[in-house]
Amino acid sequence: MREDLSSNQQAVQAIHAAVEATRQGLIPTDIEHPSLVLCGVPNEAALASLRRKLDLLGLRYVSFTEPDIGNQHTAVAIEPLTKNQRRDLKHLRLLNIKEPTYV
Repeated sequence: MREDLSSNQQAVQAIHAAVEATRQGLIPTDIEHPSLVLCGVPNEAALASLRRKLDLLGLRYVSFTEPDIGNQHTAVAIEPLTKNQRRDLKHLRLLNIKEPTYV
């Protein structure tokens, strides 16, 4: 998801993308619960670049657009990956939320 969003929005957008991935059948129901990894990209342009790379790699994904911010792309959810497929995305940074959030 995009790191230029607030930490609250990062969480919300990641969940939106995961829900869409489930709705669209990217998560097979006949496998164990997949591992989830949250990675960040700097902004919408970097997210577009990631989507192009996923297309080139032939990986299935969904991209979530947020109506409340002008239908900007905010996050993607990728199908469960094999070890070899994960290597192709090792350049992505694990998300590091810096500002505290309280419920």
